[in-house]
Amino acid sequence: MRNLGSQNKIGLYLVIAALLAGCTGIPSATDTPVLETVPAAETAAPTAPSLEQPTPEPADILQGCPVPSDTTLLYISRENGYCFLYPLGVEVSLNADYPQDLWLFGQTLQNGSQEAPRASLVVYATGLAAGLDSAGYAEKYLSSLGEPVDSSHEELTVDNIPAIVQHNLPSFFGEQSAFIVAGDYKYRISLMPEPEAVPGLANNLEAIWTTVLSSIHFYVPEHDFALVTSAQVCPVETVDTRVLIDAASGYCFAYPADFAPVPGFFGRVEGGPVLDTLADFGEVRTSITLGTFGKAAGKAPREVIQPHLDLIDSATIMDMTIGGYPAVVYRNQQGPWASRVAYIVGIEDTVYTIVAQPLEPERWPAGVEGFDRLWNTVVNSLQFFTPFR
Repeated sequence: MRNLGSQNKIGLYLVIAALLAGCTGIPSATDTPVLETVPAAETAAPTAPSLEQPTPEPADILQGCPVPSDTTLLYISRENGYCFLYPLGVEVSLNADYPQDLWLFGQTLQNGSQEAPRASLVVYATGLAAGLDSAGYAEKYLSSLGEPVDSSHEELTVDNIPAIVQHNLPSFFGEQSAFIVAGDYKYRISLMPEPEAVPGLANNLEAIWTTVLSSIHFYVPEHDFALVTSAQVCPVETVDTRVLIDAASGYCFAYPADFAPVPGFFGRVEGGPVLDTLADFGEVRTSITLGTFGKAAGKAPREVIQPHLDLIDSATIMDMTIGGYPAVVYRNQQGPWASRVAYIVGIEDTVYTIVAQPLEPERWPAGVEGFDRLWNTVVNSLQFFTPFR
């Protein structure tokens, strides 16, 4: 019974040497939330009678929140628009880069391995639903994974709202997620691992999942979930260009029609003549690759690349605006050939990178025309929109 509920070595070089990317983790910031109260307003006695009736204060949206017991605590997020109970002993942690992601950590299975599984539940506040219902949200999420997933699903009700629970989602130890559209906003609640996958954690996983889903209450969030859609900003294809859209990363661009996306390396476009064949890298052709690499934490593009200045010829750094956002562009001479690299602080403070290669006009003059045409087409058409989460 269910519970409640690269490519070749060029690609490898690109990831390791050319994209000076950084990773962010989830800091531990345990909360001890309490139910918020609103103090009574102080009023003065009127000096004269008034015929105007006072406007009644709206009921506090938190009045719908559950009441904690001696075995549960209450978590409230006015920012993200929900409140729920969770069992005592569970650690609560906010993701510093994504404050709309709330992590709950339960027991860890002590099996002597550094990869010991831990009971985890994440409440994702994923923004405006844009016309999706819970079933539509689940379907779009599955399609965004790229490859077909052998996932079963069930229907249930969460806070009197129809919800869809998808099982067997891709994860190291398995994952199940509840997809919920509450009003105009969508939420995903994910449990990792699935209880059946790790019997030693099953009881703890079941307790966290059941407690949260049976008690969660949604209301209008205070956070302004702005929505820019791909339909609003992305270029359209022409006789000479094609368009690539990455819904999960939130970018789109046009590229020359005689170039093509590289299978298995999303965000990379390649084409033009074979410039060389190298023993360690195979065929060398002109390419451009876009990717996302964490949050800027409020930094400008020059500050983002500051830790890597020892690898950059500072004389080549140029400030630019790409897709309406601040960027820096420079020549990177690391590796077997030079490349042109851009760092962009784009939508939602996300850092985007562009790597175009090889930038070797003297070594491979046959690649100059294609390089310039590919770079200009992509950079001049690049647009950013709200990533699908």
